Amino acid sequence: MNVRRLIRVAWLIGAAVLLAPSVPYASAPAAFIPPHGFDLAYINRACKACDNFYQYAVGHYAMLHPIPGDKSEVISFEEIADRDRDQLHEILNAVQTDDPARTIVQKQVGDYFAACMDVAGIESAGLGPLDSTLAIVNGVKTKDDLAPVLAKLQLFGFNVYFNAYSNQDDKNPSAEILVLGQGGLGLPDRDYYLNPDASSRAIRDAYLAHVQKLFLMTGSDNATAAAAAASVMATETTLAKASSTNVQLRDPEANYHLVRIETLQGGAKSFDWNAFMTNLGVPAVTAVDVQQPAFFGGLDALLASASLSDIQTYLRWTVISQYGTFLPKAIDDEDFAFNAVLTGRKQAEPRWKRCVRETDTALGEALGQLYVAKAFSPRTRTEAVALVDNLQAVLRDDISSLSWMSADTRKRAVAKLDAYRKKIGYPGAWRKYDFVVSRSRPYENVLAATLFENRRELRRIGKPIDHSEWDMTPPTANAYYSFHDNSINFPAGILQPPLYDPNADAAYNYGGIGAIIGHEMTHGFDDRGSQYNAQGDLRNWWTASDRANFDSRARCVASYYDTLTVVPGVKQNGKLVEGEAIADLGGATIAYKAYMRYLNGKSQGTLDGFTPSQRFFLGFAQMWAVNARDESLRLWAKTDKHPAEFNRLNGTVANMPEFAAAWHCPMKAPMVRPVAQRCRIW
Repeated sequence: MNVRRLIRVAWLIGAAVLLAPSVPYASAPAAFIPPHGFDLAYINRACKACDNFYQYAVGHYAMLHPIPGDKSEVISFEEIADRDRDQLHEILNAVQTDDPARTIVQKQVGDYFAACMDVAGIESAGLGPLDSTLAIVNGVKTKDDLAPVLAKLQLFGFNVYFNAYSNQDDKNPSAEILVLGQGGLGLPDRDYYLNPDASSRAIRDAYLAHVQKLFLMTGSDNATAAAAAASVMATETTLAKASSTNVQLRDPEANYHLVRIETLQGGAKSFDWNAFMTNLGVPAVTAVDVQQPAFFGGLDALLASASLSDIQTYLRWTVISQYGTFLPKAIDDEDFAFNAVLTGRKQAEPRWKRCVRETDTALGEALGQLYVAKAFSPRTRTEAVALVDNLQAVLRDDISSLSWMSADTRKRAVAKLDAYRKKIGYPGAWRKYDFVVSRSRPYENVLAATLFENRRELRRIGKPIDHSEWDMTPPTANAYYSFHDNSINFPAGILQPPLYDPNADAAYNYGGIGAIIGHEMTHGFDDRGSQYNAQGDLRNWWTASDRANFDSRARCVASYYDTLTVVPGVKQNGKLVEGEAIADLGGATIAYKAYMRYLNGKSQGTLDGFTPSQRFFLGFAQMWAVNARDESLRLWAKTDKHPAEFNRLNGTVANMPEFAAAWHCPMKAPMVRPVAQRCRIW
């Protein structure tokens, strides 16, 4: 199911990475792209590149980019994300007027945005929109009523107890199945409930107060609200204790358990799974993937011991806490106040920014049609395809020459690479959104959009896989690799200036979009992706000795990142960020080789005193510029599988001899790892 959270908006989704381009000169028009691509103003020449490349390449970024009150961090990649958002805003402003000449697509996205922006209408409606979903909760008269009620709430996107959704079968990727996974937490991660440190305790206290305030705002008296908050915290803490850690969730084999329906039902003492699936509307299935059996064992015990009152209180909480953007300002403000504790933000985002994002979430391919027509040329798509093909050829050559991999495994690796599905820009056929959008009922709109999408996904169960589907909308400034689909995906939103500009220096483009492309390609061969074969099947395709070689090299990466600091007292979790760090290193290495292939021995000379190789690394570096609040960095370190930007940059280049050669670094320089300790896989 689609679950919305009140945490830092994740730039990095699934197995995806967002890199950050340079920002134009302050004195230049917004559309200006300097010949070399990167911004000289970011460079801190008081620091040597070989001592700390992040501080050298983007050391002045934070000084030039103070953090606005409505943000928890400023990331250089936001330039392209903001540019995409501004273009979407222009589109939505143009079509939100009630003009009878609008097309069906224009009317849908325009009315959705207009309803979201109707603050006066939301205030006038008050808490009335909650009545329909609270009525579902009130249907729990006995515990026997729980399964059908949870199914209905999950269809509307409410984060109750666990997640149920459709996905390709890990061990049979030609089949779409029902997956059950852990969930139900209001805080970003299980460890926030369980860690004894002062920061976690303070966040728990703030969360408890937040829960109590929302109960007060929705009609409870002080005593009832306090008791309800304590009940919710107890329920969620029990769920947290049963939950797997972020690192444990990264192991595909450990999170795959195909269970027959009768076995699932036979092991449940307190929950009617048959009733749940009937009310969820899934086609008849014989088995489901129970990703975390221990969690569902803990959930069954929780439901057996919980009072009916505690269950009703928890369900009520999930309803009143889920969609604050579409409820009166007092609730929206309280949601932000707690979010600020997690992220350090000082003020809420302007409403129009949130409504643009909500419209893209609900109607992404409808809005995407309008965006592509405005912002994505056929030339860009053609040239992006050529760039992807070039990097794929370089990775193929790299795999074919690896000294640590045997011929048999190498052959299978090349076959997997050659089987990559390449999705560039936007889908071949646009999705139709068969639900009614109201200009005056924003809460009902988000429920209708979520219900439509969840039902659409669940209807895929038992049907042939549609490989043409995308998991991101066309305007999204992001990219991803899909294990099951064995595909690399680059929406139109990321293939934009200044991140990618055909008129910019090739060194900059290869250091920027080239590294993104290489990163996503490498995800097919990271610690998780390498466990899936060319067909997207979770099946070992390695010889035993080759797998041992790979695992040893992957451990090198994880162990190294364990040593890197995020904020004082907080280190990176090497096992959590292992896959992204492998992809960063592989992506930059492949992109650099592709750039050398592009040059084909020809010298491009220097620009502003920088050689082509140095310009490549500056282009790569300036994608990682960040100015972040400590609260955001702590949240990042605990929950995000991507390293902090400064560690992504320095951690990558320190393992690249190409970097040391480009900047003439001595062997004992801080940015040059000793040869015996250097990590290298692809």
